Amino acid sequence: MDAAKKKAKEEHVTGHAGTTPAECQLMLVVTMLSYALWKTIANRYPSLLVPSVASTAFDFLILAVPFLVAVSTPWLGETIAFLSFLTAVFAFVPRRPKGPARKKQQLAETKATKPADRQHWPFLIAVRSTLQVVTAGMILMVDFQVFPRRYAKTETFGTSLMDLGVGMFIFTGGIVAGPRIQSSSMDRRSAFKNLNNSVRSCIPVLVLGVLRMVVTKSVNYQEHVTEYGAHWNFFLTLGLIPIFISAVQLIMPGINLAFLGGLVISVYTFVLEKMELQNYILTAPRTGLVSMNREGICSFLGYLTIYLIAAAIGVRMNTHAQSGLQKQLPNMIGELSALALAFYGITHVLTDVVEIPVSRRMANISYASWVLGACSAQVMGTALVDLLFGSHNVPILFKAVNRNQLAVFLLANVLTGVINMSIDTLSVPDIAAVLIVGTYVLVVGAFAVILDSMNITLKL
Repeated sequence: MDAAKKKAKEEHVTGHAGTTPAECQLMLVVTMLSYALWKTIANRYPSLLVPSVASTAFDFLILAVPFLVAVSTPWLGETIAFLSFLTAVFAFVPRRPKGPARKKQQLAETKATKPADRQHWPFLIAVRSTLQVVTAGMILMVDFQVFPRRYAKTETFGTSLMDLGVGMFIFTGGIVAGPRIQSSSMDRRSAFKNLNNSVRSCIPVLVLGVLRMVVTKSVNYQEHVTEYGAHWNFFLTLGLIPIFISAVQLIMPGINLAFLGGLVISVYTFVLEKMELQNYILTAPRTGLVSMNREGICSFLGYLTIYLIAAAIGVRMNTHAQSGLQKQLPNMIGELSALALAFYGITHVLTDVVEIPVSRRMANISYASWVLGACSAQVMGTALVDLLFGSHNVPILFKAVNRNQLAVFLLANVLTGVINMSIDTLSVPDIAAVLIVGTYVLVVGAFAVILDSMNITLKL
């Protein structure tokens, strides 16, 4: 990439102040309503549950297109109203399937009442896969003019949709891993085995992080240095968190995950506020390897906190699910609602009373609290959809993406790079940009569905 184009693209994603937490939450409401609409239609037409080109296109139309419309136009309110209207229409004018289709649905409903692997709880599949799909769309769309700048990652302080997406990635990983982490922390032998497994499973992610850094430098690809630093990237954070937790459990077997998360963020906040770490992160010259990557190194503690507390939430949810997922959904929803309100209340106190503004760049305590509140609300809302419309049906697209999450995320990153290197994204008209992003998301989703249809799980 030539120097002028690189500079223009870097300026395009630099210096933004974000939007309100409320608008970010409303964007998540779009994804919940899309899931609800999918449920109500699929309940009427079970043929959409059979893998095919038509069912994949249907999933894309209902689960991806509304978000792309809401994020690229001023029609957020209209999108929410339209999805709500369609959901109500299909919900209150039911058409029960007959014959073999009805028997298949009854069998699925029976299975849904039994305890399930937490990775395959329908609402968690929906939350994790929704995140993958919308993230894939945003990491490319942000490079086009059509993407509102208020949704792009903030420079230093503020809240934005992409800031929230980063934290949600950490949260969803933690909530699924929680029960496994807790069960392996009871004695040193289990903790040592878990550390070994964590290192082995995270090596591919860390290798991807190093490769991304090398490729980015070698092709002169655009970089937002204040995001993670000159060399650090999200793959490195993602890969190091499980290893760090396993190492702590080896030293302190049986430590409570929520307590550990609270301890980490408390110490980090003290150092940020009282020992001038914040000033160092924001103003220090980039003279050495550590200072060049200070954002990634320091924000690691904030992301670690999100992961640990999400893991503790996952442990609690797993306890409920032991006596039947569908039976315990109301209790889960109640507790998640309380958590969302509590974290949002804490965020309000931190930002408006204590005056610690949200900062994704530092992943400070206000950022962690905001992400935990928004994520708890998202999981709660998605679980509520399952409670209202049944948890037996899961979109084919979501099941496929959930099966190969890292491969899907990697493909999305590679295609984003290829498209950015191939065209001048900043000069593409808005309609063309939306069509390009939509086609790209469809390709990424189709890749996941094809792998799933071939019963392939890529162990990256």
